[in-house]
Amino acid sequence: MVAATMAPNPQEAPPMMLSQETKEKEGPVRRQVSLSVVQRVVQAANGVKQLGLFASLLAPNALPTNRVWAAANAGDDMLVLQHLAGLPNDATQLRPVLEYTNRHGQTPLIAACAKGHIRCVQALLMHSANVYAQDNQGHTGLHHACLHGHFDLVGVLLSVQDPALRNREGLSAMDVCRRNIDGHRQVLASAKCLELLEQRSRLFEGWLYESVNNLASSALGLRSLQSWVRRYAVVFSVGSPDFVEIACFDVQHGLRQLTPQSTILFRVHDPVVLNSQRKMFNPKPYNFTIAGSRKMPGGYLGRPDLFELAAFNAAEYERWASFMCVAARAMTAHGAQHTAPPRGPSPSDPLYTKSA
Repeated sequence: MVAATMAPNPQEAPPMMLSQETKEKEGPVRRQVSLSVVQRVVQAANGVKQLGLFASLLAPNALPTNRVWAAANAGDDMLVLQHLAGLPNDATQLRPVLEYTNRHGQTPLIAACAKGHIRCVQALLMHSANVYAQDNQGHTGLHHACLHGHFDLVGVLLSVQDPALRNREGLSAMDVCRRNIDGHRQVLASAKCLELLEQRSRLFEGWLYESVNNLASSALGLRSLQSWVRRYAVVFSVGSPDFVEIACFDVQHGLRQLTPQSTILFRVHDPVVLNSQRKMFNPKPYNFTIAGSRKMPGGYLGRPDLFELAAFNAAEYERWASFMCVAARAMTAHGAQHTAPPRGPSPSDPLYTKSA
């Protein structure tokens, strides 16, 4: 109880949390030793299908576009390279092969990403496959890699791809990871994917007070009655010159939650009001108000609104004011990925919880 009431150190970033219960659920599943007769029949049928697949790949009348897609989907990187090597080194000849899609709109690269075939992905990238291609749902290969928890593949894709592209639901790859975690799907693998995405997109971070509704402010509709809650805020690039994402995380027992408690899309070109003093009770001396929209579940945005935040002390206030008023615009204008400025000695954000 004493640790829960201690004020956090503004210079120290809390590590990401992953509960022991989650790790146990995500642990290896013991394979059954004995197989029933039905299972043996199913395995035999699958073997026949696999033989049929490779026969179709080697059939002389099969189109090259179909061959590359099928080889990538099956995870045969040598066959992918063999088919591509047999084509002229000409973009007009390669494009129909690399951009061939199945009925779901999946290119060979997307199909390989969905199955986690990292060698096939690397082979296709060597031949300039389009990493920004999207299927019928708007998913890129990175979306599929995150959806299925292929964290090693996410690392490869992030070396050549901006992760900000969104699918038809308005979800980025980071949103897909957060949805997996909130839905208790592929939690451990999704957390590893999320860590890579955060490292790629992080612009700024630090401790904040966030003004949130309570019973009184909700009933009377008065912002001045809202309460302050302590959050650890991380600012991420969203690939837009006009917005950045401010993700506000709860911190429990010194560990940052994997998914944010609230998310604000901050309009970087709107004025920031410093020392606004909007509170009727418990005003904070180092406060500021920004304009933006609340990010809702499912990729939707709330109505434009004002959000009141406050720094812990004068030094943190200077850091946040400088970022909000100057640095955020510069970072988004250049369209480049940046990291936060030095904030003193702090531990790196480990993926797992500290042992009890």
